[in-house]
Amino acid sequence: MENTDRRSALVVIIGGIIRYRITESPVFQRLVSKGAVVRSPSIHAFKRDWIKIILMGLVFTYILVNYGIIFFPTGLSYMTLLKIPPIIIYVALLVGALAGVFGCIIGGTISDIIGRKMVLLISTTLNIIASYSYFALVNTLNPINIIIANIFFNLSIYIGSGTAVTFLGEQFPTYYRYTGAGFSWQLAGVITGIFLSILLPFAIVSARGLLNAWLYIFFMATALCILSIIINLLLLKETKDVKIE
Repeated sequence: MENTDRRSALVVIIGGIIRYRITESPVFQRLVSKGAVVRSPSIHAFKRDWIKIILMGLVFTYILVNYGIIFFPTGLSYMTLLKIPPIIIYVALLVGALAGVFGCIIGGTISDIIGRKMVLLISTTLNIIASYSYFALVNTLNPINIIIANIFFNLSIYIGSGTAVTFLGEQFPTYYRYTGAGFSWQLAGVITGIFLSILLPFAIVSARGLLNAWLYIFFMATALCILSIIINLLLLKETKDVKIE
């Protein structure tokens, strides 16, 4: 316990130093210099952009939910129930997570070229395919297929994650950007909690076990991707070339 407290204190100190050394963005500094910083950004955010807060929360929900109900921890439990050797499971999870890092870089980079919305469309479309192929490949019990399943799934998710924060921040004006983006992301978190704590267990119980529930999980993942596609195509504007103010 004492060692844990010391490590926690060290993390807090390091985090404080990093935050102290990071300067505010130029657009926010200009806002401060003009004396235009609002006292209650949450009130302004909900008064002017409450619909956008909800839409942005919904459009990114697939990233948080599908990661949890398919890759981790569900994927770990699923592979364990299939009696796949632990070393293969750990390698697959590790390689998949590393693939997610590259997916994030790829998504963020190409979003500056083809736009945020197009990257999200690519991500959601790939994630529908990956959500099905994940279980199909893992069920073969072939180590190579298991690793490929984890790589493909993480790439499909993190390509969208690579542009998510940028797209989210660009939706709101500077004087309540953090508040608007924060509420949207927390809404996605609330929905994630509902899926992980209520819908996923219900699916597992209804299917009489996790191994039989993979098709239910696939349908949940697909529904969220389709919701994201509809909102993205019909209700959100591209922000790649929009000047942030």
